[in-house]
Amino acid sequence: MVDELLNTSPNIKRIMIIFVIGLVAAIISAVMVYILFDRGIVLMNYPSEEKYPIRGVDVSNYQGRIDWALLVDQDVSFAFIKATEGSTFVDASFSQNWEAAQKTDLRVGAYHFFSYDSPGITQAENFIRVVTPFDGMLPPVVDVEFYGDKESNPPEKEAVTNELKAMLIELETHYGLRPIIYATKVTYHLYIEDKFFDYPLWIREVWYSPDECGDYDWTFWQYTNREKIPGYSGDEKFIDMNVFYGTREEFYGNAWKIETKFGNIFFRLRYIEMFGTGIRRIKYAYADSIIKPEFSIFENSIKVILPIIQNSPEILTSDDQVVFSFLSDGLPKSRIEIEGIVNVSKDKIIRVLNRLIEKNVIEKTGVGRGTKYCIR
Repeated sequence: MVDELLNTSPNIKRIMIIFVIGLVAAIISAVMVYILFDRGIVLMNYPSEEKYPIRGVDVSNYQGRIDWALLVDQDVSFAFIKATEGSTFVDASFSQNWEAAQKTDLRVGAYHFFSYDSPGITQAENFIRVVTPFDGMLPPVVDVEFYGDKESNPPEKEAVTNELKAMLIELETHYGLRPIIYATKVTYHLYIEDKFFDYPLWIREVWYSPDECGDYDWTFWQYTNREKIPGYSGDEKFIDMNVFYGTREEFYGNAWKIETKFGNIFFRLRYIEMFGTGIRRIKYAYADSIIKPEFSIFENSIKVILPIIQNSPEILTSDDQVVFSFLSDGLPKSRIEIEGIVNVSKDKIIRVLNRLIEKNVIEKTGVGRGTKYCIR
């Protein structure tokens, strides 16, 4: 039947030949692109240096011996170093890398590879035993990705989020910094998206820009795992490269310390609360008040400012009231989200938000594109 059709229809035969040639060419091209990518010759992503001036690496024992002074010369501003994995594993190169990296001008942080097979508390204890904090360190990172057969058989969501939350709280309590969550596209949508929106996100996306393939409020973006730069000599010939979403001022400023006001005294507050000092009762009493109490923590004392309870939004300007109403659902929102709903200029929104922060009505969390605003 086909032979008869081809014999009587020369045009169809030509079309089929062209189609087959085109298909073969497309397959060969795809294979060649993959080979070039796999060998690090071609990078699928290379973010604009003007838009993302802050670049950095993440390393582990696989990169072998690292010449940190040489690495700094490769236009690198920060480094996240693998410290631990699960409840007992410690990266063999961490101690050496941690000490050496601090002697450079890099901003330095440590990361933990999250295990689905052990409790979050014991994983946090493993990290805390190994990672000694220092002034100016980047927040701890918890790397949530699949290993072994976990991708084909994903662990149950509630169990994972419970253990992850326990670990994050323990790390924030100890270091006084809100931890960063590293995630792939799959683990983000499965475990992180609707549970941990108030934590800075470090997204892995090596094929596309995260802005093109998803609605991520990211702070760091791992844009390739196939870069080659001077400065390391391990069995792994490639190194992961990342960018920070934000300005140099945000990266090198005090934005990372936004949570430290309460961070390393959480334990003290827990114990104090056992003896009935009433911090929870104060917060409960002000639950419906627009202006919230302010707690200032000092080395040997806690200062509490109790404003007059104001339940009516009439104390706010009309612009303040619009923003306050939009944030009243309690969910953190970005400036862009707020700007889109209230339909006013960027400059005006910034003034309103700063005014509400000064009045202790709302609070600001996160840095860069991960910055959010919510009712106190």
